[in-house]
Amino acid sequence: MRVTAGTNKFMVINGSRATLILTFFGAWELLVSSKILDEFFIPRPSSVIQRIIQIATSGQYLDQMLITLSTFSLGLLAGSLLGLLMGFVIGGVKYLRNFMMVYVLLVAATPKVLFYPIIIKIFVQPFYFKIAFVALHAFIFVTIAVVSALRNMNPEILNMCKTYGCSTPLKVYRKIFWPYAFFSFLAGLRMATISSFVGAVVADMLIAPGVGYTVRLLAYNFKVVDVYAVIILVALFAITINFVLLRVEGAAGKRLRLELEQASQ
Repeated sequence: MRVTAGTNKFMVINGSRATLILTFFGAWELLVSSKILDEFFIPRPSSVIQRIIQIATSGQYLDQMLITLSTFSLGLLAGSLLGLLMGFVIGGVKYLRNFMMVYVLLVAATPKVLFYPIIIKIFVQPFYFKIAFVALHAFIFVTIAVVSALRNMNPEILNMCKTYGCSTPLKVYRKIFWPYAFFSFLAGLRMATISSFVGAVVADMLIAPGVGYTVRLLAYNFKVVDVYAVIILVALFAITINFVLLRVEGAAGKRLRLELEQASQ
């Protein structure tokens, strides 16, 4: 069987990644075993991996993870829908785009935790506060992505659409704005997902319960191995989500290229 250049490249890249990870954990284990690193603060990787397996098989902390997952999912959904709507409204009207984007970018540049006192006064219940806090993280990225796509759109496309029957704003948004902004929306959604997950964990640290609160509680009780185990589990979950979104984005791009090739034939 002949191995293609693409397969060789894939194997080299992933082999290098695996080697780097194994080297990192091997050095970590060696430094702790040699007493160079204090095991009280930095546990052995072998102990952490063993604890991860115990947590995964026993379901310990599962209730806390489900709470974080629920606020993350609902907040991401709400923020993405609001960001998509706001992106269409601002991006579709030049005056609003020039006027409002300054404020959107100002909110984007501000650490979201500073909005905690405002959001908690509006959404008193912890569950609703967390959803709103996560939604803020998602809203900004999706809005900026959609507005940026529509801002770069050729005005002649819009004029041509109106000439050929896009007589209502709904048709313009459905037939022009949405297809044009779709891939920017996917890219913004991927960034929003990462930011929203961080927001969900931070919200848990501010108000119990959740994974963030669990990590803080474990740290206060000096359960260092559990802290590292939970952090790694959360990181693996975030990496998995990012990988899935990259796959979706790639599949959507491949489908669009096929449609364009078929249309050009």
